[in-house]
Amino acid sequence: TSDVHNDILERKRILDRNQDDITVLLREVAQFIEVWKWIAMREKSIYHTMNHFSSDVQGVLRAEGWVISVKKEEVVDIVAKAHEEASGSSSQSF
Repeated sequence: TSDVHNDILERKRILDRNQDDITVLLREVAQFIEVWKWIAMREKSIYHTMNHFSSDVQGVLRAEGWVISVKKEEVVDIVAKAHEEASGSSSQSF
């Protein structure tokens, strides 16, 4: 019976140690949960928006939108840069 008792104590010690390890791990993960939720929400928003785009024969995604006039030049520059990086040329498509 002493062996059984020792075996039970050893298993309880292992279970307690595992519980402690799980608690530590979950505390570490909890620090990042808000960041992960924000990233997931942002990704879902991007995909939701892109699902409203239309594609042409060449597979290019097209969308319409609005921008406040004081930011128009900045948006035009960003779109031109993205277009240039994607196509390897400096032609504009808008």
